[in-house]
Amino acid sequence: MANKKFSDFTTRTDTANVDFLVGYDGTTNVKIAPSNIGGGGDDIWRVESSMYHSSNVDTSWYFFPINGYSEGSQAASNAEGVVVTGAGYVSKIMFKCIRNGGTMTATSTRFRVEINRSVVWTGDFISHSNAAYTTITQTLTSSNAPFTSGDLVTIRFNTNGLWYEAVATLEYTYS
Repeated sequence: MANKKFSDFTTRTDTANVDFLVGYDGTTNVKIAPSNIGGGGDDIWRVESSMYHSSNVDTSWYFFPINGYSEGSQAASNAEGVVVTGAGYVSKIMFKCIRNGGTMTATSTRFRVEINRSVVWTGDFISHSNAAYTTITQTLTSSNAPFTSGDLVTIRFNTNGLWYEAVATLEYTYS
């Protein structure tokens, strides 16, 4: 292979259409699966934001604020979600209370994912402390909340109290 010209190869831009990538290591021809390049073939995108959850109704589902600070139970310009640019799935949701004080009252929280305003996944309640710096994490799989390019992906939460001052991270895995 060492004497092959790049012009002898057919150009591809989608690793899904390639069985192996080939190369040369000294005197050895080698091949590597595309999934072994760049950490397994998946790209991860994270949305991080601060959140001010200062009032709560136990039966309401609150939007995670993408472009704002205050969450809300009604759709608003700061809470619609994100339009994804490829296929993948919601892989992780994390909340952390960042205030060192007695303002966090929530002790049970659950999450749900909507794709194009339809609920596709709802998690169980996660019991947690209401102490400062409490963190909760929900990990999802590719079968829980998959999306395709152009979908509107919205993450909401339901809780039995206040998160008040918190930060949240939403993780999307593109495959």
